[in-house]
Amino acid sequence: MDKQKEQLIDLVNSALWGTPAHAELFGEGTNWEALYQTAKEQACLGLAFQGISTLPNDRKPNRILLLKWYGFVAEMENHYAHHVDILGQVFQLFGKEHPILLKGLSVAALYPNPKLRHLGDIDLLLPEMDEKKSAKLLRSKGIHVNSDHQTSKHIGFDLDGVEIELHWEIGQPLNPFCYKAYKMFERQSAKITREETIEGVKVNLLPLEFNAVTLLIHMVDHFTAKGLGLRQICDWTLFLNRHHAEMDKNLLKEMLSQLKMMNDWQLFSNFCVNYLGLSTQAAIFYSESKTKKAQKLAEVVFALGNFGEYNPVWKDQPTAYCKRKIEALWGNIEHFFRTFSISPSNALFNIFYFYPIDAFGRLKKRK
Repeated sequence: MDKQKEQLIDLVNSALWGTPAHAELFGEGTNWEALYQTAKEQACLGLAFQGISTLPNDRKPNRILLLKWYGFVAEMENHYAHHVDILGQVFQLFGKEHPILLKGLSVAALYPNPKLRHLGDIDLLLPEMDEKKSAKLLRSKGIHVNSDHQTSKHIGFDLDGVEIELHWEIGQPLNPFCYKAYKMFERQSAKITREETIEGVKVNLLPLEFNAVTLLIHMVDHFTAKGLGLRQICDWTLFLNRHHAEMDKNLLKEMLSQLKMMNDWQLFSNFCVNYLGLSTQAAIFYSESKTKKAQKLAEVVFALGNFGEYNPVWKDQPTAYCKRKIEALWGNIEHFFRTFSISPSNALFNIFYFYPIDAFGRLKKRK
């Protein structure tokens, strides 16, 4: 790993664990502009800024960049406050449907400073719902459905500038032969939720074991499809650190076994230990044998950024429809070989099962 990536990892670890960054890593030759861009690509600007605050003044970036960085962080803090306000409105709006909060603010609460975790949508699972029932529910509440933000798993709408996603399915494992087992775990988990309070808002959350698995599935799916940034791996790291002692290890092992995801767990937990400072005890089922593949995972994470958004294939697509489709196909094939060396089965299921389904859907909508 090159010096710049090592520096970002150090700043992120400082923010995750409340420890000072290592000042000796940030000498006069530090390329702070490039480091800012890398932190942005990984959706970790807030965490990196918190790490910088622990450095001596003579090891920090120049005043102009520091003010720019601070401005972004101040905007994040305002964004967080707005999300919390919208969260309260959403739980009032759908309280009778017993929504379950997924990801987002629920994992932000795990951070030493939740305001510095980059936020996107607010995701809710509505148990016993499907696409038609969800659409009908929104219409009954006078809410306009965002047809551009509708998938096979959720339906979306905008509430005062925040995208709300109502899920009838959280996600699914890449192995389609495990889908039936996954749905069984999802149905069971929706009946035994836990309650927590986030900034004064009472929310329902998934039980710990299934929550850990769904966060893992989310990472694996995005990594295999287009790419993954540090943000989601930081979430999982802090979730395991906070809850590992409370989880039923036998139940967790059974879930991973039936979903055929033990290799995925050990791959990402190895990354969490060797790059993000998680203890091997908290990692649960940690395996040293995954170290080399975790190194390859790190290369992909830094090469493509958050959700793969910084892959040139997706950033600079041509406007001509057919040419764009051809370049997208080659981009997916290239990513297949990239991920095959790390997780062969996931790469195969994605390219031969999920990618054709997604591609056909996009062709129908001419996207």
